[in-house]
Amino acid sequence: MPTSSSPSREDISSQLDAAQDSLMERIDALRGEADDIKASVRQTLRAYPLVSGVGALAVGWVVGRLLSRPRTRSQWATRYATAVEDDLRAAIESGADADTIVDDVLRDRVPVLIEAAPQPEAPSLLSRAVGSALQIVIQVVLIELSRRLADRAFESNHPGASDE
Repeated sequence: MPTSSSPSREDISSQLDAAQDSLMERIDALRGEADDIKASVRQTLRAYPLVSGVGALAVGWVVGRLLSRPRTRSQWATRYATAVEDDLRAAIESGADADTIVDDVLRDRVPVLIEAAPQPEAPSLLSRAVGSALQIVIQVVLIELSRRLADRAFESNHPGASDE
């Protein structure tokens, strides 16, 4: 009777069942850890609502600053000049008459007038002082928030340890 080197259907099925059981145990462990993290975050947010609100505002402000990029006049002027240049090149490459190229390119294009941006007024001493004080307050709140969160994380990971 010849022996085959390939595993039997039952062997493969039992290996697959064992692998599935192992994966399910790992998934359950990960779900438990995720639930623990969610509970810890909720508990911290409930314990420190003001600090968490300020932290949320700070994160929102940072994200807003990163995502909003105002367009400057120089960007608009550069885009306009590039578009005109591209149209002129296309007209020249097509062999159009040199006398009418510029007229044809600019005929349907709205002219752009660029004026110098007015120089902003220097902020008053009072507004600079208020701005500086606000920055200091925000930094102190964020430092205190991070310190408390670090303390809570340490306490949750080391329940018997105490600060002296």
